[in-house]
Amino acid sequence: MTCLHMVSSLPTSSAFQRAVKSVRAGDTLLLCDDAVYAAELPSINNVLVMQQCVQARGIESPFELADYQTMVDLVCQHEKQIQWG
Repeated sequence: MTCLHMVSSLPTSSAFQRAVKSVRAGDTLLLCDDAVYAAELPSINNVLVMQQCVQARGIESPFELADYQTMVDLVCQHEKQIQWG
């Protein structure tokens, strides 16, 4: 079962750390809100960041950008979704 992990908290938070540890092969990690400050996640292959959140913070991200349509597509592609605060 594939899972979409949507994370919105800072990379230093316990929720962010738990989310990263929960990602398995075939899962996707989608960084939203303050989670877009993450600079590297070496053990996870499929990481995307919400373009609007990156732009709102005036930063650049090393990860692939996703818009709202991409987020909807990801929800439809994964059997399970988890929102990490």
